Amino acid sequence: MESVSVADYIISEDSFSPIDGHSHHDSLVIKNQAGKFSLDFTNLDLQQKVDNISEIDLTQDGNDVTISQVLTLDYDAVKSIAKEDTLIIKADAEDVIHIEGAQLLDQNVSGSNASYVAYDLNNDQSADLFIQGGTIII
Repeated sequence: MESVSVADYIISEDSFSPIDGHSHHDSLVIKNQAGKFSLDFTNLDLQQKVDNISEIDLTQDGNDVTISQVLTLDYDAVKSIAKEDTLIIKADAEDVIHIEGAQLLDQNVSGSNASYVAYDLNNDQSADLFIQGGTIII
């Protein structure tokens, strides 16, 4: 989970153009200042707008306010949007992450300056998703 170079793609609910992270360690930063924000990557239309992302960052609420953000993922979504079929999620305590079909693998995986919880989404006993913070709903 080392990052070499980073390119951030910042989206809000109002503006969302197609994003392709290419070969860098790219973060999709969800920056919301208007209230609760939801992204459902199980929606195929939304999956088609994002490709080659290394991580999704829900921690950038803006204006020093804490806002609940909701993210929904499943194996097909992670495989579709993530670089190398593995995705990192950074979340605050008030953020909610719905993971469909997930199996907990490890509750303490060390990464670059953080600990993550690892999930298997396709029953092959390898981690597809690493989550730091947030409220997880399986």
